[in-house]
Amino acid sequence: MVQEHLTGQRDMADSYPRSFVRRGKCLEMRFLAESSLSDLAALQSLVVSTLHEIEIFMPHDEEYLSRIFQTELSVLGVLAEEKLAAYSIIRYPGMGKDNLGRDLNLAEEDLKKLAHLQAIAVHPHFRGFGLQRELAAAHLK
Repeated sequence: MVQEHLTGQRDMADSYPRSFVRRGKCLEMRFLAESSLSDLAALQSLVVSTLHEIEIFMPHDEEYLSRIFQTELSVLGVLAEEKLAAYSIIRYPGMGKDNLGRDLNLAEEDLKKLAHLQAIAVHPHFRGFGLQRELAAAHLK
């Protein structure tokens, strides 16, 4: 089931890494591997610590984040000078009970196709660069 989704993502993955400039900063967007787990967890902790309203972001523990990396092309990151500035996580719940399509009464065949944009986090120094929008668009493509 996850393989069906990866076919389209693999086609997209050929165009990464992708470099671009925002506000004079050279940035690179690329898919991340599990070797980036500690950087992702550190950025998540930093983001959570700077939020005025903690309810707007649900942090995940390292065990969950490690499992996410088991699905190829599930974590897309933006790096500035090789440091993680932002990330996006996409997840394919399949027929699991946590599939949010159930709340919308989607047909079973549609539940199998559904993807959850699980999380997007942006380092405080890179807010206002449009990275959240850029990551969401790229990952959902």
